[in-house]
Amino acid sequence: MANIPPIEERMEKLLSDVAAFSRVCKSCGVMLFFIQHYGSEKLTPYTKEGINHFWNCPDAGQFRKGKAKAHA
Repeated sequence: MANIPPIEERMEKLLSDVAAFSRVCKSCGVMLFFIQHYGSEKLTPYTKEGINHFWNCPDAGQFRKGKAKAHA
């Protein structure tokens, strides 16, 4: 049987291959991969686990626009 890398490594490679760019989160420091979804011009940040970072960033509220923005 072939030596298959762990799923985390494969997911990170896939995200880096399709991301418009990558950088760390300005708030929590997690590496992010910005993906442009089909039919949209917006970029969505994903973690190396393949999770939308808007869902799991502890400080996501500070980056929301408009009325949904959390106030300190």
